[in-house]
Amino acid sequence: MAKVGINGFGKIGRSLLRAMIERYPNKIIPVGINSPGDDPTKYLAYLFKYDSSHGRFYGEVCHDDKHVIINKLKIPVFRETDIKKIPWIKNNADYVADCGEHHLTSDKAKSFIQGSVKKAVLAYSTRDVPVYIFGVNECKYNVKDQVLSIASSTVNCLVPVLKIVHEKYGIREGLVTSISSVTSDQKILDGPSLKSWRYGRAALVNIIPSNSDVGDAIGIVFPDLKGKITGMEFRAPIPTVSVIDLTIRICRSTDIGAINDDIKHASKCSLSGILCYTEEQLVSTDFIGCTCSCVYDATASIQVNNNFVKLIAWCDNEYGYACRLADMLSFIHSKDEQHNAEEQKKKDCKTQTRKMK
Repeated sequence: MAKVGINGFGKIGRSLLRAMIERYPNKIIPVGINSPGDDPTKYLAYLFKYDSSHGRFYGEVCHDDKHVIINKLKIPVFRETDIKKIPWIKNNADYVADCGEHHLTSDKAKSFIQGSVKKAVLAYSTRDVPVYIFGVNECKYNVKDQVLSIASSTVNCLVPVLKIVHEKYGIREGLVTSISSVTSDQKILDGPSLKSWRYGRAALVNIIPSNSDVGDAIGIVFPDLKGKITGMEFRAPIPTVSVIDLTIRICRSTDIGAINDDIKHASKCSLSGILCYTEEQLVSTDFIGCTCSCVYDATASIQVNNNFVKLIAWCDNEYGYACRLADMLSFIHSKDEQHNAEEQKKKDCKTQTRKMK
């Protein structure tokens, strides 16, 4: 089993723990939670059990002074602000999922790699580490990577649609607009913000424009699209779910019906479980708890002409994203185990050859 430590127990960290327990009870075991601050374990257990966005967790949830206990599994809680001091080795963690609020560079994230920890998987976009999107390019995973990123929820929602359209029709250029739920670092009332003046405005009564690094991540996943797609986001006063507007010029002429058919086919075949497809008249709350990275909205997607289209997709940017993080952790563990077995087999063969000589 993959032994995973969770750094950061905010919305993504708690969603990841739920996804690991629900999707991989026999493949991934959570062996530690690092939650800097003074919140008692009783409160962390309470936050995990009762979720205003995704509802109650109906398993057994309790605690003691040093553990959150889920379905009788005791998970140690650490309080370290310095990631070098987190004692993951106490429970022999193999991997760390960084779900913290402070996005780290590759050099800083390598501080996780000590003791028993072999790799750190970052739950956010960053420019200087390999990016793997489960369902799209995880086959390129390199077992030598110590730090890797699964990019943002926006990128995970966008990339399956990009892959289908770009491979068949070619993308000349495009713009991405994401409308996303509020985050914990926004302000309830107007106040100062280190990000921008706009970001400091009251989150519950404003739609707030913000920067997006979606173009950088797309350029890593699809090198031939580097510099051709950029985007921005709006933070809206809803608790969860995002909707993505992908407006692109395509090289090969087609109509929106053909694109819809291509995406529908992929949702049933090559991208089943990653990409979903709907023709129903849905709204944001209908996607809460959806485990897909992307739900393509065929009825909302439109075109100006045969080379200029607007494609719409939805995602649960917390639980759906956490499911991909859990998928990736399980995937890299299986690949690492396979690699280790092959290396051990080579060593055994060499040893046997020496003995025969």
